[in-house]
Amino acid sequence: MHRSKILIRILFVFILLAGLLAGVFISTRASVNVAPLRQSATNVVISQVYGGGGNSGSPYQNDFVELFNPTDAPVSLNANWSVQYVAATGSFPSTGNNLTPLTSITLAPGHYYLLVMGANSIGGVNADQTGSTAMSATAGKVRLVDSDNQVVDLVGYGTTANEFEGGGPAPSPSNTKAD
Repeated sequence: MHRSKILIRILFVFILLAGLLAGVFISTRASVNVAPLRQSATNVVISQVYGGGGNSGSPYQNDFVELFNPTDAPVSLNANWSVQYVAATGSFPSTGNNLTPLTSITLAPGHYYLLVMGANSIGGVNADQTGSTAMSATAGKVRLVDSDNQVVDLVGYGTTANEFEGGGPAPSPSNTKAD
């Protein structure tokens, strides 16, 4: 009788150890297959758009687009790159006033590029470049296009924007808020 108790205990310990090892193996395999929460950025992005410049209650005289380099390497924005704007339901131009070619610069990692529309400064801040496009304060589309005419980034803002990245357009900004 005593031997059977010992055998039962040994069997119980063996089953317990097998269960623990199986649990460790399963949880390890599950964690290997989990996708990363955030993917690394691979190019320059549009970090802000503001179309309320010069409107009543606006803190700024001019509209602006701000670019940002979130990568770990410098990115060359040569003269063949452009920032393009159209109304919320409009079609993007290939030329014209709504297309602003970028000056040839290299944007360092972690740095911003301020494109002010229609003036040299915005609230005392010097622009990196000026353009002449007037943007809507509440709904529109802005895209960054590279030298191969590929869209690098796109912001559709306001409820009527018919092109955007992600699950929907950015919220409607105002004369006092940028997107």
